[in-house]
Amino acid sequence: MATLLVANPEGEPLRYDIPETGVDVGLGRKRDNGIAIPDPHLSSYHASIRFDEKSETFFLKDLGSHNGTRVNGTTLPKHQELSLRETDAIKFGILEATLLQARPVRLLEPKPLRRPDVEAPAPVIPIIDVETLKAATRKPPTKANSETLETVAVVDVCRELIKRLDLIDELLDRYKEVKKVDEVQADLEVLKQSVQDMLGDFQVEPYSFDPDTEISVDLRKKIQVVETLKAEGKAGKNYIVETLHEGYMRRIEGSKPVILRKAHVTTRTTATIVGK
Repeated sequence: MATLLVANPEGEPLRYDIPETGVDVGLGRKRDNGIAIPDPHLSSYHASIRFDEKSETFFLKDLGSHNGTRVNGTTLPKHQELSLRETDAIKFGILEATLLQARPVRLLEPKPLRRPDVEAPAPVIPIIDVETLKAATRKPPTKANSETLETVAVVDVCRELIKRLDLIDELLDRYKEVKKVDEVQADLEVLKQSVQDMLGDFQVEPYSFDPDTEISVDLRKKIQVVETLKAEGKAGKNYIVETLHEGYMRRIEGSKPVILRKAHVTTRTTATIVGK
């Protein structure tokens, strides 16, 4: 069993076990990868690692990723395997990683010592690789804790992606009248679509509201009121006038939807007509 260590800027490196079974272990953003890492710099199916039993060597392959895979600074050709050594510096996009190839716990038996005046051999004292023993006895994270950490990480990544979408929209709006930056606008549109695709991979979808939608108690949880237009007289019901910025919600089957960002809206309050 080997362990892939992936750098984590917020704390201890992330650890992923790689079995020595000859089966390809996929790495990418998608949850069905053997190593699923919700990072926007990774492709849905970024790379794979496998162990070759005959040569007792691990091999790394880039699966046509967008941001590439590098080993010791050299970019891997897409869909070609490269053998790995324990000292290799690996980068998936901008994520730094290294592969620790576990050594089995071995008992080292020194040659028995004999004294000239003693016929019986000296006792054999087994020597154990302490670091390997520590790794073997380290408790793995529980499934519940792993799922909770993964959910928090996904939510954080999605919120950062939404911020990037806002910035792209701002740039598109700023330069929409400038003819000399048509190519830049096209690149921004491609980038915007890429970010939207990433959010789609995480089951995140935008939402907005039609004008004159009545504001219910449940709907209030999904909106942030930027401005309210009030009518004269006694206040009545509240309605949405316009959605200024879309909201974003993550929907997972069997789970309660998570609001990642509320929709920004303007509202109006109707007046209750009082008899003369």
